[in-house]
Amino acid sequence: MSHPVLQQLAGRPLPWLAEIAEPGGIVVSSRVRLARNLVGLPFPHRAAAADLRGVLDQVRAAAKAGDGLGDATCFQLADLSLVERLVLLERRLASADLNASPAGRAVWVTPDETASLMVNEEDHLRLQVLLPGLRLGQALDQARRIDTALLARLNPAYRDDLGFLTCCPTNLGTGLRASVMLHLPGLILGGRIEAAVRALSRLGLAVRGAFGENEETVAHFVQISNQSSLGETEDEILANLEHYVRSLVWAEENARKDLVRRQKDLLYDHVGRAYAIVRYAYCLTSKEALDCFSALRFGVELGLFGNLTHDIIQQLCRELPSGHLQMLQGTQPDSALRDRWRAARARAALA
Repeated sequence: MSHPVLQQLAGRPLPWLAEIAEPGGIVVSSRVRLARNLVGLPFPHRAAAADLRGVLDQVRAAAKAGDGLGDATCFQLADLSLVERLVLLERRLASADLNASPAGRAVWVTPDETASLMVNEEDHLRLQVLLPGLRLGQALDQARRIDTALLARLNPAYRDDLGFLTCCPTNLGTGLRASVMLHLPGLILGGRIEAAVRALSRLGLAVRGAFGENEETVAHFVQISNQSSLGETEDEILANLEHYVRSLVWAEENARKDLVRRQKDLLYDHVGRAYAIVRYAYCLTSKEALDCFSALRFGVELGLFGNLTHDIIQQLCRELPSGHLQMLQGTQPDSALRDRWRAARARAALA
C-alpha cells in the first residue's frame, strides 16, 4: 500500500514545471539549498545508526516546535518502497544519494512542495526551496525563514572564520548552493554549448545535469550553480548567478533565432523525429521519453505545433518517469512492460 501523501503527489502536476514563468520557457526553475550540521555529531557518512537517529530526533522536535516547516509531511526513507523513493527523486524532493542509503534518513516536504528538508544526506540538514522560473530571491527569502525557525531550536556547527561547517569544503561559509535549471536546445543543437560551459566554469559556476552533480545532462536541461559559498554573502552569490543566467538566456535566444534562419532542416528534423517517436512508438524508455519531450517542448516554444501545448508535455513529463508511472499504475512490472506502458500513455496523449 503506497503512502497516501505520496499517492496524492504523484497524481498532480510538478509545481516547478507547472507554469512557464519566463518568456520562451528557457528558465525552468530556481532552487536554493542551505547545508547545516549539528554540533557534537559526526557527519552522516561517518555516523553510527545511533548518531543518525539522534539527528532525526533533534530535527523532529525542532520541526514540531517551530513554524518553519508548518504542516510538512515527514517521510522516513527506510519505510518507503523503491517506487515511493523514486517519486520523491523525480519530483526533486530527495536526492539520489539520500535514496541510495535510506536507513536513518528522512525528508520533510511542505504541502505545496516548494520546500523540503533532507536529513542525514551529505550533511545533517539539507534545506531546499524550489520555485518555477527565475525566482532566486524569493526562494532565498523562503529558505531563510525556515532556516531561522529551525536553527532557533538547534545547535548548528558554526565558526566565525569559516561560517557554517559542512561535510564538503566547497559548502563552507554560507552553506548556500543556488541553482537555476534551463532548457538549452538552441545552444546544444547549434554546437555552442561547450564554449558556454567553459566560460561559465572560468567564472566560478558549475554546470550539471537536471537532477544534480551525479546525473548526466539529458534532454537539453542543465543546472547552473555557484561552486563556492565562502567569502561572499548569500545576496552576492545570488546576484552573480542571476547575472550570468540572464546572459545565458540571451545566448540561447540568439541560438534559437540562428537555427530558424540557417538550420531549419536540422530544427524540423529534430522536432519531427521526436513527435513521430512519441506518437507511434510501442516501447519508450525513460531517457528516450525525456529526450523526445525536450524536443517537443522546443517545438511548442517556437510555435511549430498547432494543437500541442505545454500542458500536454508537462503532463507526460510527470506521468512517464518510472516512479510516477508505477505509482499511477499501482504495480511494479519489469522494465520492458514499463516501456510499453510509457509508450501507450504517450500515444494516447498525442492522439
